[in-house]
Amino acid sequence: MASAATPIYLRRRRSSPLVLTEGDALSLLHEIRRSLSDKLRPENISDVVNFLEILRSSLKNPDNVGMILRADFLPLLEECLTHEDAHIRRSAVWTLCFVTRNDPELRGHFIKYITRIVHFLEIELTDRCFQADCLKLLANFAGDSAKGRDSLLEEVSCPDSLLDLINKILHPQLLQEIAYLMRCITEHGPHSSGLALRDAVFTILNCILALDTNCDCWVIKNVCRAFLNVLRFPTSDTIQMVKANNVVRKLIWHSTHAQSDMKCTRLCFATVIQLIVILFHGDNDTCQEFIDQGALRVLSIVVEEDRSELFYHICVAIANVFACDPPQIQCAIDNMLLTEVIRQLEHGDLRIQREAGFALGSFLDGAHKEQVLQAFEQGLVPPLIQQLQSYDPETVYDTLVSLFKLMYHAIELKRDEEFLQEMIEFDIKTHIEALGNDRNETIAWLAKHFSYHFLLSN
Repeated sequence: MASAATPIYLRRRRSSPLVLTEGDALSLLHEIRRSLSDKLRPENISDVVNFLEILRSSLKNPDNVGMILRADFLPLLEECLTHEDAHIRRSAVWTLCFVTRNDPELRGHFIKYITRIVHFLEIELTDRCFQADCLKLLANFAGDSAKGRDSLLEEVSCPDSLLDLINKILHPQLLQEIAYLMRCITEHGPHSSGLALRDAVFTILNCILALDTNCDCWVIKNVCRAFLNVLRFPTSDTIQMVKANNVVRKLIWHSTHAQSDMKCTRLCFATVIQLIVILFHGDNDTCQEFIDQGALRVLSIVVEEDRSELFYHICVAIANVFACDPPQIQCAIDNMLLTEVIRQLEHGDLRIQREAGFALGSFLDGAHKEQVLQAFEQGLVPPLIQQLQSYDPETVYDTLVSLFKLMYHAIELKRDEEFLQEMIEFDIKTHIEALGNDRNETIAWLAKHFSYHFLLSN
């Protein structure tokens, strides 16, 4: 039995793209026209559907697209789209999904049929396969341009009717398509309806998350992308709406409690973490509330499972937590995230090391002295000094500033000699001396002052 994660209606037979000659294409189109012109009998309907399926398969081959379109295929497809027989209409919609997927000009040509597609959605309430194709087609139009999005919203009388439409068709088997449609609708920024579009999309996304046992990673990924799009709208209270609706808690549930057939494959993690980065970019209280909803759990899972492809993303998120006050910083420490940032500073690639260094600079700004002592005891000094050899001037500059901050904390802890001795053991004198002659005047000035304040007496 097919799981809800992969609805049975989506398990269509996949075949290799057909290679058609121009003669083959013309012959197929002729057969479709002949079947449509005859008095419709079951065998004619079956022929049209089968011929459309052949053409649809051939459209997977880019070499066939131009040839088929030159063969006057579009008027024929329009005729099938408006045909009285439901089977032909459904096959035409499915074919149109392929035709409009990668061609803005064709999307513009067929945008006039939005009204009909929306109508199909409203009347075909039992055919989930057909509804899925209609939703994909609307997403193609909405994602194409602001004009396409606006045409769709005008047709459904945004925002109230959009909400009514989705509520009417909301079904576990359609969550992927609905989530993707919301993502496409929000990709082109605010709409003339103002906050009404944001509020309608927000409500729909929350309705999707309420069906949490039916949300797979593709659904969560597109829901997060839609939230990210909405958060870019020029409004000040959207983050508060995310917080008040426990959105993060619902997202985290997917990664930790999903049923076996909906088990999180981590495909959604990069987008979830990108959303968390934005949500952590607020005041301390807001950051704490998202921490309380479990936002750090996703970052911890990345560390526990050693998912290296996500290390950069978690360093960016941790940097935003480290930019808060000591209580929020302690939450990150308790989740072993300070240890991970230090590890990435030592072992990550250049991009990750740059972000880890930035995170630790924020940490040294906001942490209290006992937290800094924890970082020292967890091995902060060696990778920090290692960064003085970087070829990136910004990295070297940030590292020198961090070393100053670290020594000021050491003085406050009355452990400056211990801190400095470890730095000397890792050859800081040689690196500082070399940087004192650096061509970058700011770096040279910082290196000389560090030497003057902390090294000359040793």
